[in-house]
Amino acid sequence: MSTNFKLGVLFAALLSSAAVFAQAPAATPERIRGDVVSLKGDMLMVHRLGGDVVMVDVKPEVGISALQAATLADAKVGTYVGTPAMTNREGKLIATSMIIFPEAAELLSNLVYESVRRHSYLTHPAPVLRP
Repeated sequence: MSTNFKLGVLFAALLSSAAVFAQAPAATPERIRGDVVSLKGDMLMVHRLGGDVVMVDVKPEVGISALQAATLADAKVGTYVGTPAMTNREGKLIATSMIIFPEAAELLSNLVYESVRRHSYLTHPAPVLRP
């Protein structure tokens, strides 16, 4: 299974995890990473990287997104991109990949997101200024 698909599944699971934790207020939120096994009604079954399977209650108002493979050539001038990055020993952020956002990302251009990896960050979406 491709890495992009797994990342898409992770993103979808993260978006829908709030519904699961709302049912168990005493539980500590956690990130769910893995592959989608099935979607039946409002229940998403995810096979986590650790080997166990979890059920995520996905309400109709929850948005689900997926990632698809792209090349650097797909980032045209004016396209909004974000770069997940890790800090190196000198404290400099080093990009680990590039995410091409839909046109609506312009609305998010002043935000910084905590990435999936611990101690990594996703820079705010910014337009490509030159090829």
